[in-house]
Amino acid sequence: MEQDSDLLGIKPVARAAEKSVDGVGSFLGKICMPVAEELGLYFQDKVKVWRSNNAIQIEKRAQKMALKQGSIDGKSVHPLLAWKIIENGSFADTPELQQAWAGLLASSLAHDPDDSNHIFVDLVSQLTSIQVKIIEYSCLTANKYVSSKGFILADDLELNDKIIEEITGSKDLHRLDRELDRLSSLGLFAGLGGGYHPENSIVHLTPSPLALQLFARCSGSNENPIKFYNAKPKVVPQKN
Repeated sequence: MEQDSDLLGIKPVARAAEKSVDGVGSFLGKICMPVAEELGLYFQDKVKVWRSNNAIQIEKRAQKMALKQGSIDGKSVHPLLAWKIIENGSFADTPELQQAWAGLLASSLAHDPDDSNHIFVDLVSQLTSIQVKIIEYSCLTANKYVSSKGFILADDLELNDKIIEEITGSKDLHRLDRELDRLSSLGLFAGLGGGYHPENSIVHLTPSPLALQLFARCSGSNENPIKFYNAKPKVVPQKN
């Protein structure tokens, strides 16, 4: 008997996501039905195949992440959350975004599933591939620590601005500036925000607590972020 590869149980969700593109060509049908029949349905099928392929990649990545966390027996994903992840993720056609969506799907698996990943679904749906690369770099590079109140925080991360070109593979200064500004507006940089210093060669990339938790979830982990980063309380030097 062929082994069921749908370990996450999202085939029904994927079918529901596929149906969401059924309206493609409806406007064309109103203004020119013969062309809609000839071309509109053709494009509709192409969109379905494209989204389906993206969803399959997300499922494969999520399955791999979930199995790394241990057995998935008895675990499930909140139906609405699974639908939103596949619905939004099926438009992602880059490895970076597919990995982020897969991580959210894997980190949504639980014996008693909840909707705590909804906030992260909303955030990832607004991100570009470049922004995902920046978030990953900042969260992995910054020194993480636990505040006296038990929050996950990061030390200031200030680097030469050329690092952004290396991280993203882009040399479009104005686009990169926009991408960083958008991350700031989403609350994914700490303090007053991140980005280029306007008068020198420094870029501020300090991840906010929200960014640190987002990256952990997009890595497939639903454990405490302090444990995920193995963060420790900051040691304050004693004054003589």
